[in-house]
Formats: sequence, C-alpha cells, structure tokens
Amino acid sequence: IRYLIATRMDYAVKLLQNTEYSIKEIADRCGYLDPLYFSNTFLKYRKCSPRAYRKQIMSRSVDSF
Repeated sequence: IRYLIATRMDYAVKLLQNTEYSIKEIADRCGYLDPLYFSNTFLKYRKCSPRAYRKQIMSRSVDSF
C-alpha cells in the first residue's frame, strides 16, 4: 500500500509541476475519487497541501527569471 501511495503522490507532484489541471482533475488522474481525501494524503506525504505545493513551484519559477 505504501508503494502505491508513494507512486500516486510522485505522479501528483509531476502533474502539479507540469500542468494546469485542477486539484480535482489531478486527484482523479491519480486514482482518487475524493479530492479531499487526495489533498489530505498529499498533505501527509509532502507536508503541504497540493495548492500550497503548486504555489511554491510557481513562485520558484518566477524567481528564477
């Protein structure tokens, strides 16, 4: 189970970094029917919410210009 969750979360990170899909769409693409459950799982795995993670990534890319 841990491997499956880690794989899904790694895929979610890639989607958050490289797409503009909504959190709901990313949850669905990662195999989660409930976006809230996905967000809670992401929070446990990455220590921040999917929205906060995307915001961090976006601010880093802006800072690098």
